Amino acid sequence: MLFTEINAAAAAATWKDMSLLGGRAPEDVILELIHSKCLPALLYGLEACPLRKSDVSSLDFVVNRFFMKLFQTNNTDIVNYCRAQCDFYLPSTVVEKR
Repeated sequence: MLFTEINAAAAAATWKDMSLLGGRAPEDVILELIHSKCLPALLYGLEACPLRKSDVSSLDFVVNRFFMKLFQTNNTDIVNYCRAQCDFYLPSTVVEKR
């Protein structure tokens, strides 16, 4: 499976879960769902793929855009603060630790 297929599958799973919630769930519920279901599936698939720096950067971009939409901001400082407060790491950080 190619990196783009894994990335697309993870994004599809994320948006499917979000659509099931109908936009009515609190932020903490959405974050827990993403953190417990979608990210592990994505990271599991990534272990089989050689990753370029651009691949990892695109994953970080997806996570940052998700936070921007969730907290309705375009300010990266706010996004970084929210991620830190929610103990939500970027995929690049998680991949580095593995």
